[in-house]
Amino acid sequence: MTDTYTLSLAEIQAFIDRAAEPLGWTRQYTNLVATTANAVSDALNTPDLLGIGATVVEGQIEAIRTSLQQRGKSPKTAGTYGSVWRRLNGLLNDWQTAIDNGTEETFWSTFAVNFRDPRIARRRVRRVNPPPTESTSIAPTGGVPAVLSTASYEFRLSAGLGNLTVPATITADDIVTITEALTRRLRQLEAGS
Repeated sequence: MTDTYTLSLAEIQAFIDRAAEPLGWTRQYTNLVATTANAVSDALNTPDLLGIGATVVEGQIEAIRTSLQQRGKSPKTAGTYGSVWRRLNGLLNDWQTAIDNGTEETFWSTFAVNFRDPRIARRRVRRVNPPPTESTSIAPTGGVPAVLSTASYEFRLSAGLGNLTVPATITADDIVTITEALTRRLRQLEAGS
């Protein structure tokens, strides 16, 4: 077992591609991670091979910051690249250690549980189908079915995928009412009632 490993950019990119889905990385974040690996390579003037490990990561981060700031990037951008590289470097180091120990299959089978960021993902809302769509529902009086225009929304939540279908004419007050009802129900469930 070694403290520092050397990987090619192709090996790093293959790791990024395999790690992205289990870690829940978006396409944009995956691109940022890959760009960061290339930025390290450029900053260190190493066209293909990069050192991986705790003993080299801080020097690499400083080289990224210096290189990006010399190219006119903001300190915040340089800091972002540095923090992304620190995380990727740690993941790559753990992967290489697992290979050395003969536990690579265990590494990948427990990868998402061990390495996924526990912070709640940002909630994104996107319209699934553009309104109006026609759906049929039973009239409250039990009479003839009415035709309602509805809008459906899909929510990507930390707990999974959620869907909500509401009348297309929903108002801001209606949304507040729905939110309050959901919050009340959640509190009831948490209280055990």
